[in-house]
Amino acid sequence: MRTFVTNAGLVALALAILTGANGDSAPVSDQVLTELEAANRARSGLTREEAEWQREKQRLELLASTLENEITKLNKERKDSEATLEILRREASNDPGDARLHERTELARECAQVIDDRLNTLSAETPPGTIPDPSPTQSEPIALLESAGKRLGEAERRAGQFAVEVVTGRLGEHERAVKLLRLGGAAAWWISLDGKEAGSAAMQQGTLVLKHAKDEQEARNIREAVEIAEGLREPRFVILPVREFEIARGEKTP
Repeated sequence: MRTFVTNAGLVALALAILTGANGDSAPVSDQVLTELEAANRARSGLTREEAEWQREKQRLELLASTLENEITKLNKERKDSEATLEILRREASNDPGDARLHERTELARECAQVIDDRLNTLSAETPPGTIPDPSPTQSEPIALLESAGKRLGEAERRAGQFAVEVVTGRLGEHERAVKLLRLGGAAAWWISLDGKEAGSAAMQQGTLVLKHAKDEQEARNIREAVEIAEGLREPRFVILPVREFEIARGEKTP
């Protein structure tokens, strides 16, 4: 439980020491000075802690907003693709011999390509596992569009999830297999397979780059969050570092 020492509290503390002095120890003035210095250090520490919490809160709010925007965009694209697919199916069914059928099927192919290109771009910008791989088995244009729409829907679902996966990333100059905790496509953290190391992760030029936690407290929080996501611990609030992540349009968190 946090206790904040106000100026009034300091005065009260000084009076209590003065009135309670019995002459058996150091001079009263020394006692007062020592207690005041200790109280001031405690107050300064709490102020710094409060400021750090506010900064972490702002970063988390920015991440949440980024994730929400990404889900909204994916949802709109999915609905647009479903509407286009329905129109093409209806027109092909009503008049399969129509001379415009070729034009429509080419439109379906183009729409599928646009969706897949968009998802492939996102795949290079988001942690592994956020964007599903494309289906290589389809060739018929309407089937291609349907497959792309399903891929888009799955990407939308994953964008709103926590997930833990074993992936490969780069730590310094070396490739490492790690457990990755992913918050949709917005942020990610990792722990080594033996649980001894932990840190944050971000995509840079299509590569998952791993960075160590700044201190042991951050590392403990990340390990605990991974265990919670895996169902190995009871859920509770855990503060995770977010300052290392590049988010919307390459902007960095403060």
